Amino acid sequence: MEDALLFPAITSLRVFKTEKEKAVLRYIAAVSSEAHIAVMQHAGVGMRESQLESTFRHWCYYYGGARFLSYTCICASGDKGSFLHYGHAGEPNKKTIKDGEWWSKCVTRPSRTVSGGRNV
Repeated sequence: MEDALLFPAITSLRVFKTEKEKAVLRYIAAVSSEAHIAVMQHAGVGMRESQLESTFRHWCYYYGGARFLSYTCICASGDKGSFLHYGHAGEPNKKTIKDGEWWSKCVTRPSRTVSGGRNV
């Protein structure tokens, strides 16, 4: 392969987007945002991180039609909440969320779960 020819061509594809590509990116960003909100509304004490991941994946597919996700879902709580690459096959979202514990979802704003399932 001729790197000198391929690199500029591939790089320009990442920089310039058609109106259709922009529309797809806007749509999937909205789907992902809505899925994040659904997870935050759903989270509660005693839930497993894997249940939050499942909620995110389900929302994206069921409501947004996004069968495949472009990134691994990170649903981390407690001491795992600051790990950016937590939630993959080697370290699955497996912890149970405890009362008063901070958790984060897909690198969004952290939330603290308190008794009764409220997120603050």
